[in-house]
Amino acid sequence: MPNLKNFKLPKRKKQNRQATASSIFNATVKDMASDGRGVVADPTGIVYFVRGVWLGETGEFEITDTQSHPPQAKLVTLTEASTQRVTPKCAHFGLTANDCGGCSWQFMAYEAQLAEKKRHIQETLSAVLKRPVKKLPVHDVIPSPSEYGYRNRAQLKTDGKEIGFLAHKSSDLIKVMQCPVVVPAIQTQLDTLREGLPYNRWLPTKKNPLTTLNIDETTSVESIKVNERLPFKQGNTTQNDYMQQWLANTLVNTLNKSGKVPLSVELFCGSGNFTSLLAQHSEQVLAFEGDSDAVKFVASQAGLSNVTAQCLDLYTQQGIERAGFVANKAEVLVLDPPRAGFKFAKEFVHKARALKTIVYISCDVATFTRDAAILCENGFDINTIQPVDQFPQTPHVEVLAVFTKSA
Repeated sequence: MPNLKNFKLPKRKKQNRQATASSIFNATVKDMASDGRGVVADPTGIVYFVRGVWLGETGEFEITDTQSHPPQAKLVTLTEASTQRVTPKCAHFGLTANDCGGCSWQFMAYEAQLAEKKRHIQETLSAVLKRPVKKLPVHDVIPSPSEYGYRNRAQLKTDGKEIGFLAHKSSDLIKVMQCPVVVPAIQTQLDTLREGLPYNRWLPTKKNPLTTLNIDETTSVESIKVNERLPFKQGNTTQNDYMQQWLANTLVNTLNKSGKVPLSVELFCGSGNFTSLLAQHSEQVLAFEGDSDAVKFVASQAGLSNVTAQCLDLYTQQGIERAGFVANKAEVLVLDPPRAGFKFAKEFVHKARALKTIVYISCDVATFTRDAAILCENGFDINTIQPVDQFPQTPHVEVLAVFTKSA
């Protein structure tokens, strides 16, 4: 097990950021960053991140930014391309400032995307846990049945004159006619919005140069949330169904002789995406969430009479220790935190000493790896890791993991 005293995620070595004599260099992509960009090094060893390239490809690159962290370069000429390159289906895909900044992996075959997502999880865990990749229980990524047309919500931007998405790492608005990754209901709303242009009520102001329009399958043009987030839900309905079934199967494997877990606890329960499943397999459930509206929604749901939902800030040590103290007799923990992860994992498991099984659902590989190391240092072993592809054509991957109490 890793020694986690003063534990921190590994940082890249400091490097001389002075540009080479020539801003053009040849290199091979030696790694893939967590955000999906390729990693190359110039002849002096300085590392750059590059969009639109893949592991093992060789090309000519131009240095574009030596002051950012990490420094950046762009592809000039691809001299040796991956055999798994494909033609992107989206007319707005590209690598220039005039192209949409989303779905950055459309240039690669779906099978290659899935393989890279698994490799990234394995390599990240191996580096932090100090275990060989072959000894990590990472399964193949569950593919999305739909590579396109899967996304059930979208966050559009408008200046009142045009509607679309943002360019890569920019506040520049890129008008979008069609988005092939969204479900038909969202494309229909986008079409309707475009037909109504211009919108004087959404013209730029000093405070709001762009207006945010949040839509999903249930909204209409009249009910669009303006500059206001929708309640959280998973963005791929089919894959969320898989995740729920996976959790149900996992819970069955933790049942005691009576057929139900006496007491379970759920952290970051949100609006109850997994709460009802946990309630079906538990005699009692304690559910905690920092959003008071979400807690009220969970508490109001029919069929959850054995669930006690409470509002606690789980990103404070006081809040997480309070949750652990209340749930000190719980045998099963299920959590689905935001990208920041399970910040006070150590503090929680030290309070909830009866825990036998932890089911961790994560949307961020880096924070999951950090938390996995902490759990392993504090009495738990990784039993299984099941990646799920929620967002094809992007580097994002969901991680479903089971930890069991060490013998």
